[in-house]
Amino acid sequence: MDADEFFHAWSVARFVGQVAAAGKAEYALPMYANAALRDPISPGPAGTYESGGPTDNVLSIWKAAAPALDVLAPDIYVKDSGRYRRVLELYSRPDNPLFVPESGGAPWTARMFFAALGKGAVGWAPFGIDRGRDGYVPIPGLNPGDDPLAPFAMNYRIVEPIMREVARLNFEGKLQAVAEEKDEHVQTMDFAGWKAVVSYGVRPFGPGWDPQGNPEAAGRALVAQVGADDFLVAGYSCRVDFHPSDPSSKAQREFIRVEEGTYDGGVFRPARIWNGDQTDWGLNFGSVPVVLRARIGTF
Repeated sequence: MDADEFFHAWSVARFVGQVAAAGKAEYALPMYANAALRDPISPGPAGTYESGGPTDNVLSIWKAAAPALDVLAPDIYVKDSGRYRRVLELYSRPDNPLFVPESGGAPWTARMFFAALGKGAVGWAPFGIDRGRDGYVPIPGLNPGDDPLAPFAMNYRIVEPIMREVARLNFEGKLQAVAEEKDEHVQTMDFAGWKAVVSYGVRPFGPGWDPQGNPEAAGRALVAQVGADDFLVAGYSCRVDFHPSDPSSKAQREFIRVEEGTYDGGVFRPARIWNGDQTDWGLNFGSVPVVLRARIGTF
């Protein structure tokens, strides 16, 4: 029943692959093909979406028919984060680096940049963020002046000072990232020896720990293990804490040293040290981008 669609995909991919190969013969640049998506959860029959292109059901056909293409890249214009995340899963494959050349411009999609980072994305670009405020919901503290560009600008403020390190650590498999969901107020990332726990909507100081989520799901965080007990941490509107990964361990986490700073020529340059309330209850990130290096121990 899929033969017509598969033959169509093969024919289109073979032609595009020949064009890409001819171009590379003249100038050996990386090549990719944009994918106009089908619904990643309820796709429907061929003909209800742009059949023939690199949709998720024919990625292997495109890989075989167009080997000159380095990446099959999804243009993600979906209505909810569940579908967005599913697209990231489908296009992140061992034979296909995840690259999102177009992402919808609604403000909620800004945090999906971190969801893409968590899947090892090599690139992510929002599209149409200057088109107005359709569907725009102001987020207190994130969008000064009711600016629809602000949620996207926050991503770059967080990552720009560490972009080279983020790229390297992601390539080496040492980096993970998460983005808040409306009904998921705690997310966990597993590292060697440690679990990084990200919570949203908690008190910044004090022992109370009852995550309620942010008024709008806008929190995001990235964590990279740069040593056995050393981590690079950055985020927005969240708390990041660590616990030993051994569930039987009764040891308690202790922040030995937490430094705020940035990288210069691949070397971390600390600007100040966090301690006291700044670390007793975890690492709390608000609306001001900071980059932290944290060394952790137990007692």
